[in-house]
Amino acid sequence: MLSRLYGRKFGLLHNLFGVLSPSSAGLVVGSHPPARPIPNHTPIERSEEPAKIQVSTLPNGVRIVSESANFPSAVTLGVSVGAGSRDEDMDHSGICHALKNTFLKTNTRTNEQLNYCMIQMGGGEFSMKYDQETMLYAGSFLAHDTYDFLQMMADMVLDDKTVIDEEAAQWRADEYFKLRELMSTHATNIEDQWLTAAYGLKDLGMPLSGFQSKFQNIGYSHINHFREHFATPDRMLVMGLGINNHEEFVTAVTPYFQHLAPVKSHARPKAQYVGGELRSLSDEQKTTIHLSFQGPEAQNQEQQAALKVIKRIIGSSCSKSAPGTHRAYTHFVQKYPFVSCLDYSFAHFSDATNFGLNISGPSDKAGKLADALTTELQDLAKVSDLEVDRAKKAFALKAGQSFLSPTTRLWKYSNGIRFTGQPRTLELVEEQVAKVTSDSVRAVAANLLKSAPTLIVQGGNTHEVPSADKFSARLK
Repeated sequence: MLSRLYGRKFGLLHNLFGVLSPSSAGLVVGSHPPARPIPNHTPIERSEEPAKIQVSTLPNGVRIVSESANFPSAVTLGVSVGAGSRDEDMDHSGICHALKNTFLKTNTRTNEQLNYCMIQMGGGEFSMKYDQETMLYAGSFLAHDTYDFLQMMADMVLDDKTVIDEEAAQWRADEYFKLRELMSTHATNIEDQWLTAAYGLKDLGMPLSGFQSKFQNIGYSHINHFREHFATPDRMLVMGLGINNHEEFVTAVTPYFQHLAPVKSHARPKAQYVGGELRSLSDEQKTTIHLSFQGPEAQNQEQQAALKVIKRIIGSSCSKSAPGTHRAYTHFVQKYPFVSCLDYSFAHFSDATNFGLNISGPSDKAGKLADALTTELQDLAKVSDLEVDRAKKAFALKAGQSFLSPTTRLWKYSNGIRFTGQPRTLELVEEQVAKVTSDSVRAVAANLLKSAPTLIVQGGNTHEVPSADKFSARLK
């Protein structure tokens, strides 16, 4: 009550005397007409320009990539390493997962706690993600923290792991597998299993999270050995977004990576697609069928662009979703009342692509789900010109939205440079998709069904779903 009374009686006088008092410059409210130049001030003006991407290579093979900012923004740093779960082996599966679990743990200059506090105080974010072929360490922060974060990121990528890191990785993996089991769904199970079914227990078939039964085999020496053999300079890219001076960025990066020995990476064997079949029977009242195929050659950019258009033609829809113009709704959910959900699976690697559909519905309709899937896959080779045009526009919209994310651009740039020798920019992607024709889409869709299918069936009444061989015979 006293504070409220004081504020009412004295607040106005305090503000009045504070503003008018000539003895306290800090309390004086100043004003400056916007049109009048500020004395002794020379503004730095810069016209808006498209982002410029530049690439340099250190003598040992490490490539340094910068993207200039077309307007003031935060800086995003990333280190991409061309190694992933396909480089692991059966006995030590899960090394990339262990690296993800311990990416903040460094030992040369700092430690995990200091790194975490540094990220929090900098108001930024940091992450590590990986797939079958690539690991990406990435973080965004204010420009004045660039040098500090560059040192921290170099330590994350290059520091050797210790026995303490090993114990942390194993404990966190145990917690991960417990949570994954609790959160398990048909969709997560298929995502974990479909490439293993397609390629076997090697190469691209190695599970992203590793085998739970093998994780205790992974020691710190195995992690360090893996990085020594696969995280080599020729597979490494150091990238910066929001960099206005490429030469200055190269100078800043060089001290942290120039000491690496110019070791050449081991050549990967070409992935061998075999196709396969997995069934998981339960007492659920729901059945999900996944049917996928080997896609066109990864180096064929025209066919790859057509396959991306097919993704948008199909789309994703469930019975409770809003109506749409994609085939997931018009050719599945709307056409077959027993279909509860339809989605696609897609994977693109340096030497292989895979594409398939996932269809779900009641277990007592499992046979009809298989029939619907067969019919609509055959009809995919008859897409109309209107569908192709609409899908190309939808793809351009989706690509434009995804490239707004700095982490997405880091991922696209690094994989483009590693696979084709040039960054995979938004302009390049849009140019490739714009050239796609209806005939090329129909041709890719028809050829897709000629490869041996990969079949995964989850849920109840799985015996009514035909085998992979019978699906193949139906589709020919």
